[in-house]
Amino acid sequence: MRRAKLYRFAFVVVMLVQCKDPFVPPVSTASQNFLVVDGFVNSTDSIAQVKLSRATPLSSVQRSPAESGAVVSIETDLGSFLSLSESSSGVYSLKSFFANDRKYKLHIQTSDGEKYSSEFISLQKAPPLDSITWSPQADGLALFVNSHDPEGQTKYFRWTYEETWEHISFLHSGLIYDPVLDTVFLRPPDQQIDTCWTTLPSTSIQLYATSNLQQDDASNYQLFVLPKGSEKLAIKYSVLVKQQALSEEAFNFWSQLRNTSENLGGLFDPLPSQVNGNILCETDPSKIALGFFSGGSVTSKRTFMSFFRLPQYLQIYPLFPEGYGCFEETIPLAGFDALTTDKKASYIWDTEDPSGYQVTAPACGDCRMQGGVNKKPSFWK
Repeated sequence: MRRAKLYRFAFVVVMLVQCKDPFVPPVSTASQNFLVVDGFVNSTDSIAQVKLSRATPLSSVQRSPAESGAVVSIETDLGSFLSLSESSSGVYSLKSFFANDRKYKLHIQTSDGEKYSSEFISLQKAPPLDSITWSPQADGLALFVNSHDPEGQTKYFRWTYEETWEHISFLHSGLIYDPVLDTVFLRPPDQQIDTCWTTLPSTSIQLYATSNLQQDDASNYQLFVLPKGSEKLAIKYSVLVKQQALSEEAFNFWSQLRNTSENLGGLFDPLPSQVNGNILCETDPSKIALGFFSGGSVTSKRTFMSFFRLPQYLQIYPLFPEGYGCFEETIPLAGFDALTTDKKASYIWDTEDPSGYQVTAPACGDCRMQGGVNKKPSFWK
């Protein structure tokens, strides 16, 4: 049975702009093996997590390598130490971290014997996140957050978010091949591969300061805009927004990092500069460490948006790239027996013809090829 087409095809106009020869700045490609630290004590979830990696040159296209094999601990101002274990490459965690009003200090010893530590920090209390609102724009759908601190203690806000969206395969696979029994049978519901969910964390740095305002009020702060025709809005979309309160030092660090990493490229944008954090190298003070150790409570809210709730002018189905090359071909039963096992496992699709099976490319019938998983998230509704 052919899946009803959810996606429409559209023409894309590409404008060519004549430019002068590009200018490549004389950036050093020398290895600058700085330690990069991203540490946070989440007092709401009782989890402490520290991510360690190594900096790469600006000209490098490689990902920052994870720093494995380190010894990581957190010291309280009472002199006790709590050890973190490496849960994945370069990620050190401690669950059941029962934070209180104490102050905390991060300690790191890398595999090469270098020792690093942070300053003592106090945990910041985040106020409740009041609401999340949607607003249709000419070019897409904007999301806004609203928050305030009635006690006037927050002053510095930071938001991160996690996006999840539902997507489907171009064709529906109703059959599955069992290599052990060498037979084809109906695909059970728990092995369906035509509906998937992709979840990604935010990468932008979202900050807001109320220190110069009369009220500690962050109203109608725009987090992002989902562009018209985005695949994220094709069926159903959800976003979990998390809110933190920052110290002034942490706010200044993240502001400087945002200016350095996101606002480069224009004539009046700030030049690249060293981002100062609160991590120092004890064994060699001349060595630079990048990053910040902070902590506090985290408040959050989740919201959903479905395709049919969008204004009509935003109800545009995205292009499905694999759809251009998707084909359906019927293979007789005799021809099916001659297929290799991998092709049998990947190419079985539904058919109304009892004399054979329809086949196509895996990317056309398996939503996992687009990313994501085929298990519905527990929060999905």
